[in-house]
Amino acid sequence: MKERIIQHAGEEIGRYGFRKFTIDGIAEAMGISKKTVYKFFKGKREIVSAVVDDYIKSERAATIEAFQDRKSKSWLDRLNAVFFLYSEYKIPLWLLGELQRFFPEEWAKVEEFRRFKKELVYSLLEQGAKTGEINSCLHPDVITSVLDKSLDNLLDLNFLQKHEMTAHQLVEQVRDIFVFGILARTGGGA
Repeated sequence: MKERIIQHAGEEIGRYGFRKFTIDGIAEAMGISKKTVYKFFKGKREIVSAVVDDYIKSERAATIEAFQDRKSKSWLDRLNAVFFLYSEYKIPLWLLGELQRFFPEEWAKVEEFRRFKKELVYSLLEQGAKTGEINSCLHPDVITSVLDKSLDNLLDLNFLQKHEMTAHQLVEQVRDIFVFGILARTGGGA
């Protein structure tokens, strides 16, 4: 029952936001009483925390699976998969902004998850440098520093809003810069 409440709470939050969803709305959508919800959660803050925890748990599992999949994926495929899982932030910007502004303790969990993902990406970059899959002229520390600064913009809501980009679009562009470079592709050589 608790997992179902979390699932329905996530749906309600997606519709109304972290501040405007109601326990009444969750109970009504599930066809249960508010009292049943309160058996599992003390209030809205606890529900928000559970929804954020559930989301991060799911994302962490998917990220680890992509990172460890050496049998069916090449190094580049694994880097792309771990990197591109950032695109799962299909949460609307206004909702992320609300979480950041009104639930800083939950936002801290999102930030910690970002650090975890960065560490896995850096680990894959180190592996690529060791196996010669990354240009040997590029120092891995420079790559990771540039990547770090780029990813810092990933959830910078002001940056995304200013440039009218989604987190998904930003990740695609950062990934493409790292994988393909910035030079236009032409039919001829370099």
